[in-house]
Amino acid sequence: MNGSEKTITLNDKKADTLAVLLFFITFLPLGILNLVDENSPILTTGSVWYDGILAVGIFLVGMVLHEGLHAVTAIGIGKVPVKDVTFGVDWKNGTLYVHCRKPMKRNAFLVGLATPVLLTGVLPVLLTFFLGGIILLFPCCLLFCGCTYDVVLFARMVKTDKKAYILDNPKALSYRECDENTKEEAFPSDDTKISKKSLLLKSFGILLFIGIFFAVLYGIAKWMVYV
Repeated sequence: MNGSEKTITLNDKKADTLAVLLFFITFLPLGILNLVDENSPILTTGSVWYDGILAVGIFLVGMVLHEGLHAVTAIGIGKVPVKDVTFGVDWKNGTLYVHCRKPMKRNAFLVGLATPVLLTGVLPVLLTFFLGGIILLFPCCLLFCGCTYDVVLFARMVKTDKKAYILDNPKALSYRECDENTKEEAFPSDDTKISKKSLLLKSFGILLFIGIFFAVLYGIAKWMVYV
């Protein structure tokens, strides 16, 4: 291993807290502005339930598109061979991921981080806000806060030597500063075992979140009847 190589590991708990904050500081003020603005439609399709179905679709497509943009930029800008770009699911964190087996130049990696943030994070929130539709704003804000890891990595990686190559860790908030010839095996292995208790808690959290989401939809539907 080259002595100049080093692994940068960031605090994932702080990143998770930042993700929650990003959701609330976008959804709450923008949602309130949407509700009080008489010129902004509350519903996009005219139906609460159709908006709800569309919201779920936007979220699922947005997640796939986000990772797809990582792959496209890695291949097109990072010059990573297609065979060295892999897709997967991190069951421990409940996320999709794209991983490059070959290191990329720092600047190319930065572009790969920024592109999904702008196109699947910032842009959908702005479009939904200006077009109206508080229900569709919900998944767009979720997609935006889902970009938190990319934002955190970007903020740290800009401090890296411009000539360095980057090898990412697909299942942890870390990366290796290295040279062009660094092999994937040089990256420290990550323990991704999931305890039954952890999986149960995560599953309960997801079900609770979905329940709250549809309860909110039902509340809006009842409110719309009396407006």
